[in-house]
Amino acid sequence: MRYLRQSFGIAALLAAFGIAQAVVGARELERVPPTTRMPNLPLSNLLASAGLALMVVLYGALGRAMARSGIKATTAAARGALAGFVAGLVAGIAQALLQADFFRDVLLTYSLSDAFLGAVLGAVIVLEPLAGAAAGAIFTWLAYLLFRPIRRAGTA
Repeated sequence: MRYLRQSFGIAALLAAFGIAQAVVGARELERVPPTTRMPNLPLSNLLASAGLALMVVLYGALGRAMARSGIKATTAAARGALAGFVAGLVAGIAQALLQADFFRDVLLTYSLSDAFLGAVLGAVIVLEPLAGAAAGAIFTWLAYLLFRPIRRAGTA
């Protein structure tokens, strides 16, 4: 159960950042006509880049702390995955709720019914936690490997 509090702290911070990004993205999408092409969302894109940097720093710090304490690499990856899953789930739900109108407009533009909206929003809610878990596990594990103490061969 060690480092569980830190994992949830990271999840909360990244989830809050994800919610903020979803709010900004929703506001930017209000001014964009429905299209399947990637819209130009400068502030949302900037926040996404900052979020990636924040994610790498937080998972790096978690991996480093766990490596220095002697915990196994698999445990470090699992804690990172847990944090990423929780953050992705919260951010995915926020994005689905805040940007549903834009997704609906895109579907209607291409003569697709509202029945498809549930599938699109469901995909967002399912894929974000999975991507978050994968990123959390990988970055925490890599930081663990990078910062683990070097074992010196004994001299006899």
